[in-house]
Amino acid sequence: MNKSTSTFLDCARWLAAFFVVFGHAAHMLIPDRYFLTELGHCAVVVFFVVSGYLVGGTTLAKWRERGVDLVGYSAARFSRIYIVLVPALALGYLLDTLGLRYFDAYAHLGSLNIGSLDNVEPRLGVKQLVGNFLMLQGTATEVLGSNGPLWSLANEWWYYCLFLFIAGGAVSRGVARYVLWACAVPLLVLLDKNLLLWGVLWLAGLGAYFIRWRMPTLVGAAAFIVSLVVWQLMEHQYALLRDAIVAVGFCALLLSKIEVPFAKLHEPMAAFSYSLYLIHFPLMLMICALFGWRIGASSALYIPILVVAVYVLSYGFSLLTEKHTNVLRSWLLRTYARIWKSNVADSRTRVVTPSGAAGE
Repeated sequence: MNKSTSTFLDCARWLAAFFVVFGHAAHMLIPDRYFLTELGHCAVVVFFVVSGYLVGGTTLAKWRERGVDLVGYSAARFSRIYIVLVPALALGYLLDTLGLRYFDAYAHLGSLNIGSLDNVEPRLGVKQLVGNFLMLQGTATEVLGSNGPLWSLANEWWYYCLFLFIAGGAVSRGVARYVLWACAVPLLVLLDKNLLLWGVLWLAGLGAYFIRWRMPTLVGAAAFIVSLVVWQLMEHQYALLRDAIVAVGFCALLLSKIEVPFAKLHEPMAAFSYSLYLIHFPLMLMICALFGWRIGASSALYIPILVVAVYVLSYGFSLLTEKHTNVLRSWLLRTYARIWKSNVADSRTRVVTPSGAAGE
């Protein structure tokens, strides 16, 4: 991947995270809806496409050249997701528990119909906590507490797993191919059907990775903007089609000869976008409660204050979690290598002697 594409993807990641946070802040504070405040869901579509491109595309290219690396892939995906998810679940559970106990603002949130926000108390139990840890939100349980954005993380995780089994099987040979494909069958049967259908957005990013043709920048930008307008104009009953149009529009932009300015800005901003996405909603709700801002009926002047506060807190959170992703991945790989070498050494040195042999 060339530098300009990498910079563009970093730019897309942090801007998508910004529009999710901005949209949720606006929904939480004001009753009105505008074009910019409605782009949060489109930003999630962009996340899926970027993930398919970065994870699916780059991994498949490596596997086709060097063979399937199940251990390396699994360690990379697990460390990337869970080093942030575990503390994010704990933080969200703590904030929502305190909110329910001390602030009236947490009661009957579902009746306000604000984005991902729903009644907190029924979704704040052991079932939801364990289910979200196992990425079963949307399939076997609801999201944890107020953290509605967690729905998309389950999609992401199972797309990683299905990619491992299906694409890994396609690249493998012999018995390994059929074993990997067999592992995909239970997921295809048991996972939520909407989760599986929305996988086409992830696949769009994977496919875009292998397209070498580049279109003019203005054409790609126009296609993406048009897709956003179409998304807003289409009826909600065509949800998958709307999202697919945005995915195609973003792929057009991704495949254009785009050069984003301020190149040094995008990598550090993207570096904590995952942490920001995972904890921003419970943080927003608690901040509103602490300052006494009325949910769904406050001033638009509070929106930038809320966004800045969430960014600052999320950045601090990322320094304790997301920043150490590579450390966790390296530890997992070293641990696996140590266990594997130990087992191999034991199998080679183990001597089985007959009962009654000398020394017994």
